[in-house]
Amino acid sequence: MERVRASGSRALAGLAPDDHAPALQRLNALTADGTPTPAGYLALGTCPQQEYPRLTTDATVHPGTAKSQDPSIRFLDRRNCDGPLPQAIDDAVHTVMRNLRTRRIVEGSRGADIPTPDCSTSTIDHVVVRLDRFGLMDPETEEWLGTLPGRSGFSRNHEAALALARRNGTVSVVDLRDSLGLDSDDCRGVLAQLVADGFLVGVNDGPYALTDKTRSVEATGAEREILAVLSAEEALSIRDVAKATGKTLTALRPVLRELVERGLVVATAPPTSRSRKYLLAGG
Repeated sequence: MERVRASGSRALAGLAPDDHAPALQRLNALTADGTPTPAGYLALGTCPQQEYPRLTTDATVHPGTAKSQDPSIRFLDRRNCDGPLPQAIDDAVHTVMRNLRTRRIVEGSRGADIPTPDCSTSTIDHVVVRLDRFGLMDPETEEWLGTLPGRSGFSRNHEAALALARRNGTVSVVDLRDSLGLDSDDCRGVLAQLVADGFLVGVNDGPYALTDKTRSVEATGAEREILAVLSAEEALSIRDVAKATGKTLTALRPVLRELVERGLVVATAPPTSRSRKYLLAGG
């Protein structure tokens, strides 16, 4: 009632501050005979769950985007929120907030911690609110993305793929699917577009790595050609790769060495071994 009066509402006009019953009737919390309405009972009752035991909010934090993603860990945090609905909602929000990464926004001499909710996938018949728990898009990453040419054409999913590749060294279809909850085919489409635009290098389901924009276009093209002929099942020698790509051994050695260092290709033997062959990583 204090909140209603403080808001400037005329709902309680003409009632004295201690006229509680008439005020609660005006607010539809009590009927004319003084019986609590369902809304009044749920909002103001000390324990509405006494009559409605299932009226709770189960706020649970799982390791991934699905309950069964990691069967060894049931959950990371959990709270069953009960009591009057306003309190239960507050408790649920607090549980979610303590499991989120927030960004610090500074304006002048003041700062505020702001979560990053995304409602972009909501439609006319349902609301989806995405809350980033892992903090991929921190200010440093946002600044880095801003340096990339053509960022205005990126979708949120393209930015997330690049951020994952930057943070982890590589990104795969599985990484993107687990982080964003996308269908695997959608993840492949995102990664294929970034490869086509020259931001990632890799094939199949990954792993993909960021391209080095300081290197020549020819070097990036050579990497793509090598990755295209390698597989995760059948190891190829450098001579096999040379025959398949039409490149010389001298040209292939430094490119293969870098692909191995970046984890995109696996070598089967030390560099000095004549039996050294190459496999696509991730098999």
